[in-house]
Amino acid sequence: MSLDTELTVETRYKRLAATTIPSARVGVAAQLILAVYDDFYRQLCAYPHRAQRAFETMDPHASIQISRERLGLYSRYIAEHGPKILAAFPALAGDSAKWDALDRAFTAMIVDRYDADIAFSFAHSIRRNIEGGMWRPVAYSFPPPSKLRAFSMASVHRRLRGAEWRRRRTAAYRFAGAEFRGAFQ
Repeated sequence: MSLDTELTVETRYKRLAATTIPSARVGVAAQLILAVYDDFYRQLCAYPHRAQRAFETMDPHASIQISRERLGLYSRYIAEHGPKILAAFPALAGDSAKWDALDRAFTAMIVDRYDADIAFSFAHSIRRNIEGGMWRPVAYSFPPPSKLRAFSMASVHRRLRGAEWRRRRTAAYRFAGAEFRGAFQ
């Protein structure tokens, strides 16, 4: 965890402990889960770059270690923060009304995000951890994308235009007419 992220997460834990109004605690708990998720997702997104470096430096041991770490990252975050959130907010343990309110608050925080589906699953994994592994069916669906999220998804399609995009990115197109005289090493 980076120092900034650690401070943010710890600040959220302290804020949850200091909040005494039940309805406000739900919102603060949702903010805490989002702060923990943001740290998780930041680390998750760093793994492909680390794996690329290991590949490019031909370091198979680092590559295997990176894969092991990445596979355990999600479980480690859930196992670490589930009990801490429960200790800070014990009323979450068996109160489905509080979880429903938390779920609504959390969903409102993530609805415009590109990674909303992962964040949603993360919050429900925290819930399963807090409730002792009780599985409950969850509708992993969202309302139609907001304008902001729809624009984000559409911009990917505008930038990557299929066959034309692939044609321009090929080595033959980029180096057409170039004369290479050196030996391949």
